[in-house]
Amino acid sequence: YSDWAVPTIIFGTLLILTGCILLVCRPKQKRLVKDMAAIADKLEEVKNGHMGEPLKLSQKSLLSATAENLNDLEKGIERAVEEQNRSNRMRVELITNVSHDLKTPLAVISSQVEMISTCKEQEKKDYYYQSAMEEIDKMSGQISELLAKTKEEPQGMKNKICRVNLSEFLQEMV
Repeated sequence: YSDWAVPTIIFGTLLILTGCILLVCRPKQKRLVKDMAAIADKLEEVKNGHMGEPLKLSQKSLLSATAENLNDLEKGIERAVEEQNRSNRMRVELITNVSHDLKTPLAVISSQVEMISTCKEQEKKDYYYQSAMEEIDKMSGQISELLAKTKEEPQGMKNKICRVNLSEFLQEMV
């Protein structure tokens, strides 16, 4: 044999082995690429807020654990969105109820003050004044209850404390 024959035989053998390996691994490689594309598509759906069917890959897939983690992440996002929506509905309901409960005493107070301003008899003025004060006490109690309930909010919620012009606030409520 010549000097180049041995390296040529070795190179040829390596080339044949590489070809065999590629032929054997090609189906697995195609499956892996297909699974990666499925995961990428699912991530895009989740990113865009489209929660749907869970991603199902073969248990033999190298990426089956990743697909399960992605499915769990999607479920967690769905639960968080549902909880946020429930919280928003409860907040709107609370605001509606509180505004209604505060408007009633304000209407009474407003009419009592009007009666005081138009009434000439001191006894009636005292009666209207007392009635208005009772309604103010009711409102004060309702506001105290509301403040107590807001302190019961979950730890994750931050309360923002700010100054409020009570006169303007009550004027808006009427």
